[in-house]
Amino acid sequence: MANRTSEQTSEFPGYTLTNVPSDGNCMFHSLNHKLGFPINQQAAANMRQELCAYMTEHYANTWETHGGRLGKEWLETYIKSMSKKGEYGDGVMLEMFAQKYGRPVHVHSSNSA
Repeated sequence: MANRTSEQTSEFPGYTLTNVPSDGNCMFHSLNHKLGFPINQQAAANMRQELCAYMTEHYANTWETHGGRLGKEWLETYIKSMSKKGEYGDGVMLEMFAQKYGRPVHVHSSNSA
């Protein structure tokens, strides 16, 4: 099991930072933590697959972006890639999470190792 610690920080007042494994699945671990699910490899894989399935179900033919419309080929390639363990999550997956779970997503980043 991952070593998780949570702490208040002055860098992000009002937020609690929780360490998650830095294994290429960290975004999915963080989303699971937000929902109260366990932080482990199986839970990360499940979240990844749920979000890819949600995207497949709701955006089968096109993906609207600020820059235009991306077609079915892009979607299929993206979902195939994102389905792989260790593939870094991105803003598209965060948007799928926000839509699927009706939860806002705020991204905070720290450059500290």
